[in-house]
Amino acid sequence: MSNKQVDFVIVGAQKSGTTSLAGQLNQLDSICFCTEKEPHFFSKDKNWQNNIDKYLALYSDAPGQLLGEASTTYTFCDEYPDAIASLYEHNPNIKLIYLVRDPVARIESHFNHRLRNGRVTRDMMSSLGQHPCFFERSEYNRQLEHIKKTVPEQQIKVIIFEEYTKNPQKILAEVLAFLSLAHDQAANIDFSPKNVSDASLKMNSPLLKGLINLIAKLPMSYKLARWLPIKVKLSLAEKRVLWRTLEGDVSELEKHLNRPLTQWRSKYMYNKGSRL
Repeated sequence: MSNKQVDFVIVGAQKSGTTSLAGQLNQLDSICFCTEKEPHFFSKDKNWQNNIDKYLALYSDAPGQLLGEASTTYTFCDEYPDAIASLYEHNPNIKLIYLVRDPVARIESHFNHRLRNGRVTRDMMSSLGQHPCFFERSEYNRQLEHIKKTVPEQQIKVIIFEEYTKNPQKILAEVLAFLSLAHDQAANIDFSPKNVSDASLKMNSPLLKGLINLIAKLPMSYKLARWLPIKVKLSLAEKRVLWRTLEGDVSELEKHLNRPLTQWRSKYMYNKGSRL
């Protein structure tokens, strides 16, 4: 059995910049990233103890490097409740990086990702009611509480996605400090976005709508849809409905972080500051 251990994992949240952060960390000589960005090993392999060597083979032999990966399923506590405990059993010193995003924006991005994969219909509000995972994966504090039952809080780094996209250099320096690496390693990092799946066209063109409706009727349409720049957008009223559902979890997250998340809340307030 190999004596290698994974040192850190970017555990989520899904659609919150994990691909970009993984790509930036992978550029550092002091880090060896898994050849599969999201192996989902500790969530989906129930026999992980016996298969650990196959998993560790996904990392090159590089003495002195930190080993890292980025499987967002590790925070899906409803679907994979044992994933965090398995990670911690593998390495009790594991460090977890958790990016969190405006939960409504995350749902919208998550939905459009599934739409392009042909897994939901274009009626977003109806689809959200049929698939609880959209909300569950935006309940960041609930997921954090699940993680903290196993992993010490000092081994968890929470990053606000909007702050990361605004100043990735600053956030990366914080991540390097969290991993006990020198911050000057980030000097030559390429910070260009790596996940372009959300760079899509708005569905306000009659021609585009007609084309999409035609393709939807074709055999294997879900395979064609993933290549189309489809994007459905919620109205502000619909976003406020989703926000009310998730606001309680956000309030608890603010307590955990000991800071207000005004950049999220302000999107769903009336001009005078009252909520729907």
